[in-house]
Amino acid sequence: MSIQHTLAGIASACIILSSCTSSTNENKTEKTEVKDSVKIEAEPKKQLAFDTLLTDASRFIAGMPTHKYLKEEQAAEYYSEHKTFTDESWKITQDSMINPVQKWCADNKIQDQRDSLLCFYPLSGPDFLFGNAFFPTADHFVMLGLEPRGNMVDFRELKEAEIIKYLSGIRQSMKYINSRGYFVTSHMSSDFTKAHLNGMLHMMLYMMARTNHAIVDIYNVKIDSTGKAIRLAEGEKYTGDSPLAVKIEFLSPDGTELRDAYYFKMNAADDYLLKHTEFETFVNGFGHRVSYMKSASCVLQNTPFSVMRKLVLNSDKVLQDDTGVPYKYFLDDSTFSISLYGTYSQTIDDLDWCMQKQLKKDLEASKHYGNLPFKISYNGNYGEGMMIWAVKK
Repeated sequence: MSIQHTLAGIASACIILSSCTSSTNENKTEKTEVKDSVKIEAEPKKQLAFDTLLTDASRFIAGMPTHKYLKEEQAAEYYSEHKTFTDESWKITQDSMINPVQKWCADNKIQDQRDSLLCFYPLSGPDFLFGNAFFPTADHFVMLGLEPRGNMVDFRELKEAEIIKYLSGIRQSMKYINSRGYFVTSHMSSDFTKAHLNGMLHMMLYMMARTNHAIVDIYNVKIDSTGKAIRLAEGEKYTGDSPLAVKIEFLSPDGTELRDAYYFKMNAADDYLLKHTEFETFVNGFGHRVSYMKSASCVLQNTPFSVMRKLVLNSDKVLQDDTGVPYKYFLDDSTFSISLYGTYSQTIDDLDWCMQKQLKKDLEASKHYGNLPFKISYNGNYGEGMMIWAVKK
């Protein structure tokens, strides 16, 4: 798809006329006149331009009314089924997950609103939803997994049967996130390798549309030897071994700030990252960052993942469940202030080897011990769930 984009940006200005003080010396007695401060309200932030076709495509995937394109397709009978499902699905997601997460974050001051903050989300799959729910003011998201990146689809060129099959795949995938709070890796491997539903990009667009983000641009990037993201030409076939990502540029919900999200199909083990130090340089180049992890299959408890563990632990703040970086690493790092939330008495059967006894003990002694108000990670199916909130002192 070849689409020209126009970006417009403007910074807000706040003009404050400060107090003016004048003094005179009359009969050797100092008199000071203080005028009232006058504050002029800042002009409203200007709306930035977005790509109407890409934004409409994301809204089409999400079952939402489009601005200009795909009106005929949305009027078709098959689409009404998709719209009904996605509307009902999103209400469940909002009521049981997003709204409780946002309230919990506010109540417990789980946030980070520094300028140009990066939300680093290893082993994420397409889960922009939770990363954005916990850190909605992040300007950048770096996500990665073993699943394919995917390519954009021009729905105007697909046959009706192809669109029906595509939308059916989207609905099937949403059932997992609604019932479990996470995507099932084995299902992602089959759900997102279809002819057109061919990677994580598609579900990320679904989530961006439903969280009111307009799309500015979508393209592939490679990370060069200096850690810089280089845009690939449209249709370019890259045959090198450097880390590759699909990059989505999107707007904040109010349409006034440009943000971006990268999804890397990448081996997170040391045997790859030690040979490709440019990825670590790329992540470190964003400056301040918060790391977020959930439903990570305890991968970082294995020996050959030291680089990825370091990237998480070198963050300014870390929010994760019990399946991310092992709890002992936080205890061993005196620079962290640690808060524990939720309940944790077991693991799922497949992960019984990574039960952390000290984490269980410390959580039970925590002032925040008790059920979380939202379902998250694997133990959500057993009425449990826990979060580690580690902040550099």
